Amino acid sequence: AKKEEDKLSQTEKIQKRAEIEQKAETKARESTQKLKEQVKIEMREERKKNLEQIRAIRTKQAEMLHTLSLVRADSQCKGQSNFIRTKAFPPIFWAPKTWKIKTEDLVKETKEEVEKERDQVRDRLIKFREEEVAAEAARQAEIEARIASLQARAEYAREEEEAKEPDQEAKGEAQETQEVEEVDEDEEEIVL
Repeated sequence: AKKEEDKLSQTEKIQKRAEIEQKAETKARESTQKLKEQVKIEMREERKKNLEQIRAIRTKQAEMLHTLSLVRADSQCKGQSNFIRTKAFPPIFWAPKTWKIKTEDLVKETKEEVEKERDQVRDRLIKFREEEVAAEAARQAEIEARIASLQARAEYAREEEEAKEPDQEAKGEAQETQEVEEVDEDEEEIVL
């Protein structure tokens, strides 16, 4: 009778130990998953922040290039407006050794033509910049729509995962990880 009681107590101890180990493994697995999710979320947020900084830098760079183009056009026109332009192509800008009334009239005529061309160049540059800004806004809207779609797809995949049986969790984790990585890669491709 005592041997049976010892065997029963040992089996109970073994069962309790197994239950405790199983609970500990489950907690460890859950904490590992939470940690992985947290790290992924932090990495996504950091990546998103970096990509926003890159976009801001590109926008600022485009604005500076536009401003530089306008300044160059103005300075080039200012330099040309003090000379006489020939009617031939390519035009030659020259200044006579001695100035007469006729040469001063030619300089005024050249100045008017150069200013007219400068205004045309300015208008083209401004129009081009407006088109760039509109295209960038459309591109940004498309990127945001695609990111939202990808995030919704990833969320749907997560919900599907949670609905699966516990035995299939290990397989689901691998698929979820792969899907999330694909979404992350797609986000990077979209932005760049």
